Amino acid sequence: MATTCSLRKFSHNLHLHDEGNCYLPGKSGSFGPADWDTELCILEASLAALGWTLTTPYDEHFINDKRNALLNEGISLLKGYS
Repeated sequence: MATTCSLRKFSHNLHLHDEGNCYLPGKSGSFGPADWDTELCILEASLAALGWTLTTPYDEHFINDKRNALLNEGISLLKGYS
């Protein structure tokens, strides 16, 4: 099992090990193995539902659009956070 120091957070729940294995958080700070292809499909579907893709540039235009969409839903962000 990988240690937390060798895991890199890829998305909200998905963590990648330096050797290319992927893991999802478990109970009590542990991590369990996950299927990369399945998790990538889930991520791509979530992005597509928002009108984005994995290649959508994370630039000032994107950040402003995201901030405005959140504000329209009544969600405000702290300054300095995107």
